Amino acid sequence: MAQTDRKQLAQRRAAASVSTPPNDAIRSADRDEDADVDAQRPNSRWRNFTILFMMLALVLGSGLMVVQQSFQYRQEYRTYNQLLQQKEQLNAEWGRLLIEQQTFGATAQIGAQAVLQLRMYSPPIAKTVIVNNQ
Repeated sequence: MAQTDRKQLAQRRAAASVSTPPNDAIRSADRDEDADVDAQRPNSRWRNFTILFMMLALVLGSGLMVVQQSFQYRQEYRTYNQLLQQKEQLNAEWGRLLIEQQTFGATAQIGAQAVLQLRMYSPPIAKTVIVNNQ
């Protein structure tokens, strides 16, 4: 068993040495990747700037919409309060008109009761006497 373990270990070491590139190859690959990143960096900067600008525009637009909605709410609330005051004034006037109507109705009832119960009536013109204070 020890021999098979040693053989396997040797095979693994040989495979590892073959599959690992030398340090110079790694460094040149890193330089190529850095060059690619540098070439793409201006585009990413503009893209980041564009995204930042869009986000800023959206935030400002959202803020303006909040201001507009609060202004509209205040206007409508003021109109609502004015309509409530007008409603109260109309209800007060309606109450006065009802009292006036009841007053005039009471006068008619008094006249009807005077004619029926007391047999009072308006005299004809022939029996009317006009008195002058001269």
